[in-house]
Amino acid sequence: MISFFDVAKIFEDGSLGLKDINLSIEKGDFVYVVGKSGAGKSTFIKLLTLEEYETRGKILIDNLETKFLSEKDISKYRRDIGIVFQDFKLIEEMSVFENISYRLELIGMKYSLIKKKVSSILSVVGLEDKMKCMPSELSGGEQQRVAIARACVVEPKILLADEPTANLDYQNAVKVVELFKTINLNGTTVIIATHDEAIRNYLPSKTLEVKNHTIFWS
Repeated sequence: MISFFDVAKIFEDGSLGLKDINLSIEKGDFVYVVGKSGAGKSTFIKLLTLEEYETRGKILIDNLETKFLSEKDISKYRRDIGIVFQDFKLIEEMSVFENISYRLELIGMKYSLIKKKVSSILSVVGLEDKMKCMPSELSGGEQQRVAIARACVVEPKILLADEPTANLDYQNAVKVVELFKTINLNGTTVIIATHDEAIRNYLPSKTLEVKNHTIFWS
């Protein structure tokens, strides 16, 4: 599904992002990405979201080379991925329902179907009774679950999470990683960049280690 062939990323100022990356992530994988700050985890995630492109080498996603995707293909690809951030990035002026539904509105989905899909995903994350709440009325763990619901309501092929448990206590972190596993078991490829050793011990899985700007299976 995702393959890197001799990939390197060098930024415009000459600084090194990543080098000598050769790896494959298969459809349905559940993968942790670990490494110290500055090692290249964020660069790896940005290559997957197409915020950045490789300087050398080749990245294939579903057998398509990302560097040569058309604007139409890029838009389609981005609709097929969900992203969960460390700081939630919920819109404070919108209710839980609105935070989740707006991405469906952007693709022109009918309201009756939007309501059904939002209700369904809120049931999955255990927040069906919080639909009308504002983000400020929720705990940190609840806000992160809303962020996960927003990412998953479009039924993404790939779910990327960047330090999703960094601001949570252990109990809420466990709930979040269990949610990711549930989503993964429904067929979504899940890739989690994390420093959180506790959740990796709680739910062990395949792990990519980023060290000295290269990535390898550990």
